[in-house]
This record gives sequence, structure tokens and C-alpha cells, in this order.
Amino acid sequence: MAIRRNLTVALSTMLATTALSPVALAQEPEEDPIATLDVITVTAQRREQSIVDVPISITAVTGADLDARGVEQLRDLQYSIPGLSIADRGPGTGQIQLRGVSQFVGSPTVGTYIDELSIAPGSAGTALSPQLLDLARVEVLRGPQPALYGESSMGGTIRYITADPVLDEVSGRLGAETATTDGGEGSYRLEGVLNLPIAADKLGVRLAGSYENAGGWIDTPDGDNANGSTIYSLRAKVRFEPTDRLSFSLLAMTQSMEEDDSTLADINMFNPAPGRAPSRDQFDVYNLVSEFDLGFATFLSSTGRIDREGAVAIDQSDFTIGFSLVPLASGGLGRSPGDITEAVVFADGQFERTSQELRLTSNGDNRFNWLIGVTYIDDERVGNSFSVTAPTPTSALAFDLFGTPAQTNTSEFWTLYAQGAYALSEALTVSLGGRYFEDERSRQIAPGAPFQTATFDSFNPRVNLTYDFDRGIVFFTAAKGFRSGGFNYTRVPPAFTPPPASFGPEELWTYEVGMKQYFFDSKLLIDAALYYNDWSDVQQTLTIAPGVPFSFTANGGAASGFGVDFAAQLVVSDELRLGATVGWTDMAYDTASATHVAGDPLDLVPEWTASVSVDYRKSLANGVIGFARGDLGYTDGSQNTLRNLPSPPFDTFTFVDGRTIINLKAGAEFERFKVYGFVENALNDDGTTYPAIGTVTIPARGRPVTFGLGLDVTF
Repeated sequence: MAIRRNLTVALSTMLATTALSPVALAQEPEEDPIATLDVITVTAQRREQSIVDVPISITAVTGADLDARGVEQLRDLQYSIPGLSIADRGPGTGQIQLRGVSQFVGSPTVGTYIDELSIAPGSAGTALSPQLLDLARVEVLRGPQPALYGESSMGGTIRYITADPVLDEVSGRLGAETATTDGGEGSYRLEGVLNLPIAADKLGVRLAGSYENAGGWIDTPDGDNANGSTIYSLRAKVRFEPTDRLSFSLLAMTQSMEEDDSTLADINMFNPAPGRAPSRDQFDVYNLVSEFDLGFATFLSSTGRIDREGAVAIDQSDFTIGFSLVPLASGGLGRSPGDITEAVVFADGQFERTSQELRLTSNGDNRFNWLIGVTYIDDERVGNSFSVTAPTPTSALAFDLFGTPAQTNTSEFWTLYAQGAYALSEALTVSLGGRYFEDERSRQIAPGAPFQTATFDSFNPRVNLTYDFDRGIVFFTAAKGFRSGGFNYTRVPPAFTPPPASFGPEELWTYEVGMKQYFFDSKLLIDAALYYNDWSDVQQTLTIAPGVPFSFTANGGAASGFGVDFAAQLVVSDELRLGATVGWTDMAYDTASATHVAGDPLDLVPEWTASVSVDYRKSLANGVIGFARGDLGYTDGSQNTLRNLPSPPFDTFTFVDGRTIINLKAGAEFERFKVYGFVENALNDDGTTYPAIGTVTIPARGRPVTFGLGLDVTF
């Protein structure tokens, strides 16, 4: 309680003194060449705008800021983006939540894009995690974005904007890092960027690639430092501008992540599970974007393709041995304790997406600005899972508890969307938008089995009022987010009634008031928002009978709550910038259901997040620039609640620890190269990053304190 009280006081003090954020939020500066904020242009509303003119609660982190922080994946940014938290146990398991809208089941609650292509996976907890290499910026839009980004954008939308080829200049960069982790193996990372004009001012290509070998730090009965991993990423982007009014951009990228064992461990960084749990995640992304300036408007076509495959092993030995004593009639294994010495579940899957979007956007800054578009997406997911136990299960079992046949899930959906903004006066603008969404889904539980089908549709509106001050804006927004329903498949003991074959959609309304305002001649920028979420027909994991751990998904209960996003940035001088962010989320369940009671918090959602940063650059002799940066990130602990499972062997409540992470970086920049040293997790915080849930009885933990050196060469 004392820690919470002290934290609250500290955060209140920061708010009262307009504390400062490490993220890039800026507009045109005053005519003071020293100590003013940088210009940041975003395309959050599908047109280029200064970020301060966009009536959305948005964080934009530029490519330069990503480099200064030394971050490689989105999870490295989570503490410094208000309302964002990410839970993952390894490659391909990312569960992204914004503003407390968090789920384990169904479709994702946060939309994700690379350039103009939606890369949101077919199910929650499987987010793609592209390397943050050679990006123009990352845009994080908080709150539902129904008109412009559609389904899965209930909590918000994250956009990875890749750097375009420069058509009149040859340039490039090579980078290398080496690091050592306390109690673990060494790591190294190589990356490079090459920009090549092919036809001056007409055609160019930009190549970016990286390879990382990350040493493990978790010991197992099978060996020390067992959870080493490798990641490689390669991206090519071609841009062709045959005329001033016509352009084509083709993006092709591939990324592969492999982990030798999981990051599950006790406080001593030891995983006692007897089995190995490797995982891998590989995906290819293609996006062809064509733009034609018609004069009155710009026509855009975006054609996309995603191919993804992955596999994971999960050791469930500890749970399975304990569960062997539960009688078969109650859904247990009904065996003696010595029958099972090891149990590992293996799962693999493939995901394919083909998409086409057509959009028409008005040109210029007119009294009335508009856009209209249509999108078609065709998804297919094929998955299989099976279990290996030792000794092999006996024929006395009436059914196979762990084995599931291969399943095929498809989703074919199209949307029609539009948005218009009309200036009622020089200061006041009203914006109305909406998207009609229709999703036809099907599932085949095994080859040769009949397909189940269902269609879900929804109209999702958004209304916004914006008042434009001389140095900022105030805005009000009401918007509706939507997620499709889906299907259940549970093989249950003969004594129990099978669950419903499908579950329905859910919706969320968010009401928000926000402001963005400059102070002190553009040296200080405050960005703050107060919001209220109202979530109904929440999709939840239920069981076929009280205390019997055979689960299915159904709609049950409702949740709501207030929240605050706060960010600010101050330029103290041409050499020094200071900052902080604060996020507060108070989402909780309003009604009782089988899994939660009124007052339970949303699963895996921290109430508080906060960050502070210091960025210092100093000109030294002979054109050398010295630099130093420090980033502190804090997150509250969070809770996962499963009231409908038997305890034991399941825990009703499991938790993720609060964490305080400090990263430090310092070095010198010369004309063509940069050398630096860094420390990650300087406090050696050993808190958990993912809880022990269900059959996984130990949590995941982050990397201990790591020291490293780096070199960048540019040409």
C-alpha cells in the first residue's frame, strides 16, 4: 500500500507540474531555431497531418527515436505508451491490449497494420511482432477506430510505417551490437539498410535486414541457458513514380523467430519442467500500394498477402501429474500418480490472408474533407495439436484428453466505410464516420467433416467534435468497436452435455475528451485524454460444468471503467530533453458471470503505467557529438481470474508482477560512425511478464540486466 500511495503521489506531482514525455509529439515550431519541438507528420486519418491537428489520442514514435532508445520490438515500447501493455511467452504469442480492452479468446482487440495492410491475426494472443528496423515511425492510436480501421480496433490500432526509398540518393547503414546477460549467455545483433535509386526521381529500392542471436538465461534439467533464440528479418521496398500524379509502392518482407525453450521460470530463473518447449514463428508479408492523384481526390489501391506458420511446445507435466488424481467422472485423468512422468503438448498452424482495399480521399485542406473506401479480406487458418505423455496413455481412457484433430477456420469479410469532416467555423469542426462490416466464418473440425458457418455483421459509427486553438486542440469523440463471434469445439466426457457450437459478437463504446496544447513558445507539449469504456456481451472462457476443466467460449457479462492517457515533452535546451508519460486504466467487470464477479479487473491489465526519460546531446571537439539517454518504465502488477475452474489443480487468481525497468545508453557520434554502450534492465528486475495460467504452472520472466556495446556506420 505504501508503494502504491507513493506512486500515486509521484504521478500526481508529475501531472501537476506538466511532466514530460519521451515520445515524439510535435507541430510546426515557432521561429526559434534553438530548443523547440520537432515536426511530426502522421497519416492516422489516412491523410498527412501534423500530429497535434489529429483529434485522436495518438503516440507517434519516429525512426530516430526508436534508434535512440535502442528498441527492437513493440514490447520494448510498452511502458512509455500510455494504455499499452503486452503479455507474451515467446515467438508468436503476443497479447496486445490498449486501454484495458484485453482478451484471451476470439479475435484480437487491437488492430495492427504494416503500411496499408492489416496484419491482425485471426485470434487473440498471436500478434505478429515485426522488428522495428528502418521504420519511418510507429503510430499507436488509442480507442476504437471503426471508420478507418474497422474490426479488431476495439482498444485501438497500431501502425508500423516503413521508410520509403529515397529516389535521388545512395545511402546506407551498418550496425552491430554485442551483449552479455547476467547469469546467461552472450548475444549479438547485426543489421543493415541500403537505399538505391535506380532511375533518378522515378524508381528506387530500399533494403533492410537484421539477424539476432539472443543468448538464453533460464536453466532447466536439460541444461543451462536453455531459452536462447534467433530472429532474422529481411525487407525490400520498391517505389516507382512515373509521373507527379501516379505512384506505386511494393513491400515484401520475411521474418523468422525461433526459441529453443520457453521463458517460463521461478524466481531463481530455473524451469523444473522435464520437457523442452521450443517455438517458432515465421511470416511473409506483401503489400502493393497504387496511388493516383485525380485532382479533387486521391485514389488508392492496396493489395496484400500474408503467409504465416508457427509451432509451439508447452510442457504440462507438473499439472498433468497433479491432475491424474482427479476422478474420470469429474473430467480428470483417473490414474495413479506414477502413471505419468511427462506431458508435452505440441501445436502448429498456418495462416493465410489475401486482402484488397480501395479508397478515395479528398485533396487539400478544405472546409469539407472526406474519404470513402471498401475492403475485402479472405483468411484461412489451419491448426493441429497433440500430446505426448510418458508412459503412453492407456486404452482405459474413454476419450483422448489432449488430442485434437486438425481444424480449418475461414473468415471472408468485406467492409464499406466513409468519414467526413466539416468546419462549422474557423475553430469548430464536426466529423462523422462509420463502417459497415460483414464477416462470414466457417469451421471444419477435421478433414472430411462438414463445415459450420455463421455470419456476423455490424455498423460501427464514430462522431467527433474538435475545437482548434491557436496552439492546440480540444476534442470529444464517441466511437463503437466490434469483434466477430466464432465457433467452439470441445471433446468432452460422455457424461457431459457438449457446449454450444458457436458464440456471438461483442461491442464496446468509448467516450473520450482530449486535448493537445503547446506552452512556452513550443518548448512544451501536453497531450492528455480522459475516456470511458462500456463493453457488452464480453466473450469469456466457460466450462461444461462447475469444477470441470473442459472449456468453451460464450458471451457473458459486461465491463466498464474510466481511464487517463497523459504525455508531455519539454525541450529544456538545444542539448537537453526531458520527459514522462502516465497511463491509468480502471476497467472492471460490472456483472457476475461464470468466470468473474462484479469488481474483478480485466485480465492482465495493469492499472498504472508510467515512464520518464532524459535525452542529452553535447557538441564536443572536432565535430564529435556526445550523447546519453536514460529511460525508466514502470508498470503495475495485473491479475488473471478464472473462477469457474477447480482449485486445485487450477489457481483461481494468477498474477503478473509490477516491474520497474531502467535502460541506459551513451556514446559518441562522429561524421560517419557512432559508438555506444548500453545497459538494459539496469535494476535487474526479475518480475514476471506472463502469469502461470491453467496447465502452465510457472510464469514467464524477462531478461535480467544486460550490458552491451554497439557500432553504427553510415554512408
